[in-house]
Amino acid sequence: MIKAIFFDIDGTLYSYEKGNRKAMEALADYAHKNFSWESETLFSVLQEVNAAIVSELNSTSAIHNRLIRFQRALYKYGIPVFPHAMNMYLLYWNTLIESSAAFEGVSQALSSLKDSGFKIMAVTNMTAFIQFIKLQDLYLTKYFDYILTSEEVGSEKPDFKMFHKASELSGCNISECVYVGDSIKNDYYGALEAGMKAIWFCGEETGTVEDVLSFSKWSDLPGIIGSLNDH
Repeated sequence: MIKAIFFDIDGTLYSYEKGNRKAMEALADYAHKNFSWESETLFSVLQEVNAAIVSELNSTSAIHNRLIRFQRALYKYGIPVFPHAMNMYLLYWNTLIESSAAFEGVSQALSSLKDSGFKIMAVTNMTAFIQFIKLQDLYLTKYFDYILTSEEVGSEKPDFKMFHKASELSGCNISECVYVGDSIKNDYYGALEAGMKAIWFCGEETGTVEDVLSFSKWSDLPGIIGSLNDH
């Protein structure tokens, strides 16, 4: 019997890809105006710096911190950290969040599941502050009981610690929980290996994978979860 449902945020509740594209375009304009960098230079520098940070910090939430990323890039290339690192950080996130909207059917599906009595939590690889802001600006906070981030847990999906901590906080046995996310590795198989049930949000353009429980339209999700409880 499913009692708790855990959701990924980025790429699952809204299109991170589209928001990130808009945010990176805004950063490119900023870098061109302030440093005379072409967009290709900016993207190359950030990719290089991010790879170094990921290598140094491994699987921790700090790898997602754009302020660290931008500061490192500016410092490495002799550009004043102040005020540019904070300007870029705020520009990136404000642009991404302002240009994002929940996928069609998300609010209705979450409302239906909430009304059915499920415990609903977000479980996400990211820092807490930014994820709280995202849910607020997506107008979805009323459906969620808790946002569990990798910053709080100290490890990232697909590490089983993320899923076990979510189960613990929900007060439900891990076999009574289902995880919904767009990453087949981090979300779907990560949850299954931790002992949960899992549903992959494949989107309308990705296509399905054999033997993977999935959905592409949010209007289908309540019925899928209902069918899990019928077995």
